[in-house]
Amino acid sequence: MTVGEICSGSARVCQADTKLAEAAKTMWDADCGMLPVVDRDRKVTGAITDRDICLAIATRGAKALEQRAGDHVQLKLVTCTADEEVGAALKKMAKHQVRRLPVVDADGRIAGVFSLHDAVRQSGRFMGPRGAEVSPDALILVLQAIGESPDRVVTAAPEPRAGGKPGTRIAGRPTSRRMKPGEQGKP
Repeated sequence: MTVGEICSGSARVCQADTKLAEAAKTMWDADCGMLPVVDRDRKVTGAITDRDICLAIATRGAKALEQRAGDHVQLKLVTCTADEEVGAALKKMAKHQVRRLPVVDADGRIAGVFSLHDAVRQSGRFMGPRGAEVSPDALILVLQAIGESPDRVVTAAPEPRAGGKPGTRIAGRPTSRRMKPGEQGKP
């Protein structure tokens, strides 16, 4: 099963010069927690989350709402493609501790957003081998990785252990990091 089969194809986006207040309103109106940041050609240059906006306000006060989205984008952009297998996209989510991935075409233009919610919503739709990538074990693995401390990240899909019980492999945190309050950077 591919990401394109289950992702949201109509992604709301913003540009780097979009004010945080406008980005927050777009998220509210679209009931989403992440906006891909795109350039004029709709190529994805970053992503901003509701958490990024909340932390900006908490550390900089209301004046943060006038700042640009581009000043608060995540340092490392992680994307997937519509033809990517769902299992591979879920592994990226686990590795990078994210709940959403911008879906891009071959030219890097926005094609949609793949979220953990998309995978959960589809998990009961496909049974047998076709649904293995969105099995409860695979989804729980991503949630465990997102909730892990920064020193330990779940990076692999469950693998059967003796007795048929799934196990996980734990690895060190990826080399990317989130910005600290007060720190500014660009992707």
